[in-house]
Amino acid sequence: MKWKFSLLILLNFAASDTFANARFTGDSSKLQYKTDTFQISYPEGWTLNTSGFGGTRLYLLSPRFNGQRSTVALSIQAENNCNVSADSMLKINLEQLPLAIDNFSLLTSRVVEQNGNSGFEVIFTGTQSGNPRQWKQRGFCSRGSTFVVTFTATPDSFDSFIKEADGIISSLSFKP
Repeated sequence: MKWKFSLLILLNFAASDTFANARFTGDSSKLQYKTDTFQISYPEGWTLNTSGFGGTRLYLLSPRFNGQRSTVALSIQAENNCNVSADSMLKINLEQLPLAIDNFSLLTSRVVEQNGNSGFEVIFTGTQSGNPRQWKQRGFCSRGSTFVVTFTATPDSFDSFIKEADGIISSLSFKP
């Protein structure tokens, strides 16, 4: 298989997703980020970052908890042939995670349905740059691209933000 999932906590737009095409909308409790291929909602209080830091185009930062911030980010890889099953995506991801995450420990893994798309979900722990982290990740194929949305937090703040992170992750939808 020629493609692999990005495990970075970044948002890299597929070629057809230009920043100029993004639109921001909001109501009293949620903001939305929309492009020509997908949209995602996030709560007020979370910070949308489009600074390009670390090569990113967009990621979300939680409010501070014990001096640290959690992130929810979406990584998109443009692929010509992203037509694998959710089971295959899960298997590939589980093969790659231990190679990318030190002290990797899988907590749960499953195939999921979200907004009409089949995908995978994993929750795992490990260390990144020597720091303990806990992740929740979902991945989908849509319109020939691989979309992986990842919530990352310190283990002590994971439970404090998981409800909001689940809302962000679950809001990801794809345009036909």
